[in-house]
Amino acid sequence: SSGGGSVGNVSTVSNGSGVATTTATLGTSGGLNTFTATVAGLAGSPVTFSATGAKNLALNAGNNQTGTAGNVLAIPIAVKITDNAFNPVAGITVTWSVISGGGSVGNVSTVSNGSGVATTTATLGSTVGPNSFRATVTGMTGSPVSFSATGM
Repeated sequence: SSGGGSVGNVSTVSNGSGVATTTATLGTSGGLNTFTATVAGLAGSPVTFSATGAKNLALNAGNNQTGTAGNVLAIPIAVKITDNAFNPVAGITVTWSVISGGGSVGNVSTVSNGSGVATTTATLGSTVGPNSFRATVTGMTGSPVSFSATGM
């Protein structure tokens, strides 16, 4: 219905359990794709299925910072999500975590904006030394992305 994707078979027959299936391929541009199944005269028809296309996760900003131990880093940590053609993809949930150093992240999950960028703040651990943070999108190329910082 939208997003430039396609289906394997445009018409299928239900099996003995009443289930009809086909494959769905996402469009090459990122973002929402919708697919619709229709049976004329059947209650509940049509049924719409949704999927979001995205491929790549990459570091965008905030790596290799130095700050005062126990304080929020000056630049939020950020990743960028793109599709197969490296166009930005909005609406993808990124999970943020602390790898080492005892710090914290401002939000444990954020959603990419219209530029494909997701951000959160990072607070250094209270001890002087290295800290690291991680951004993860399950199943995406480049995931997870790690950020390093040093508390002084």
